[in-house]
Amino acid sequence: MSFTVIMGNSGDVMTEAVFGSTEDFKLYNLDLDQATPEQQEICANFLALVGGHATVNILNSAHNFQDCNYVVVSGVETDIVDVDYTALSNINKGKINAFANLLISIAQ
Repeated sequence: MSFTVIMGNSGDVMTEAVFGSTEDFKLYNLDLDQATPEQQEICANFLALVGGHATVNILNSAHNFQDCNYVVVSGVETDIVDVDYTALSNINKGKINAFANLLISIAQ
């Protein structure tokens, strides 16, 4: 499974959202202000793991995240970072898996 993920603030009201599409073109859009506490925690754990980089590629994962982009007003590094899934601890792999499973569950 491959994902395109765009995360961050958008619009005049500065809505925090996670949105994008899966490789089979199913769209997902999660307004974090309207998300359940569990969904918010999953997203927060993922964002804390990948950090504030403009683009993050998670390599060697069954989920194969490509071009995870942040769309925010400030506070984002402009670099591109590759994260090797196989080099992560089981806890951090779990954070990526939980995030991927969340996106799959809300994709339409």
